[in-house]
Amino acid sequence: MPRRLLYFKLVGTEKDRKAVEEYLRRYASPGFEVEARLIKSRLPDLEYHCYIAAIAKDVLREIVKAEREGFTAAILGCFYDPLLEEARELTSKMAVVAPCQASLHLASLLGSSITIILGREKHFPKIRELAVKYGFKDRVSFKCLGLCVEDFYTRREAVKEKVAEAARQAVEAEAADVVVLGCTALYGFFKGLQEELKIPVIDPVLASLKYAEFMALVGEQLGWRISKRSCYEAPPREELENFHEMLKFP
Repeated sequence: MPRRLLYFKLVGTEKDRKAVEEYLRRYASPGFEVEARLIKSRLPDLEYHCYIAAIAKDVLREIVKAEREGFTAAILGCFYDPLLEEARELTSKMAVVAPCQASLHLASLLGSSITIILGREKHFPKIRELAVKYGFKDRVSFKCLGLCVEDFYTRREAVKEKVAEAARQAVEAEAADVVVLGCTALYGFFKGLQEELKIPVIDPVLASLKYAEFMALVGEQLGWRISKRSCYEAPPREELENFHEMLKFP
């Protein structure tokens, strides 16, 4: 049976969901079946922390549902890595991964100096915080495009050129070994840039896909799964059952 991976499109439209699902399926390894689901809301993006809080309950409910349905791994589709710790507390065998963590870990294997290209200054504090948390404080620099997430969807060609310009600056001025595209809405841009710059350019959607595949395989073959000893310890069973009721499970 194929290993089932689920990508959560945390905001957007049904058209966006279908596009990212097709993209993921194009790059999925043999033996993996990929599905993308949309967390329905009226939010345009997740640029603001209060927006993440607004969808938290729906995301956690869908994470629990996905494990019950037998998915091997789930991806939280936002470069802020929202609710990663919370989701890992609620799962047992299903791996939960997120784009920033996946991208930085993969980038660290491919080079020493990493530049992350961000949309605007609003994104910088959170991504810097994550880079420090994940252990990359001294290896990461940043470039801001001065663009919001909406621009990434509505001005694709103009955004593509600004991303290319920022990536060139990272290589020329900062000697970047690896460039990371710091938003899942920038998927699909990596290949041309990579060919031009002759360095790895990390697409966070594909990084999270490959990280999920890796986590699925090492869990299945070696028993290496998310530790439940401390950080990701689940609530006691009786409290967990009550929490599931709070999430409005049947």
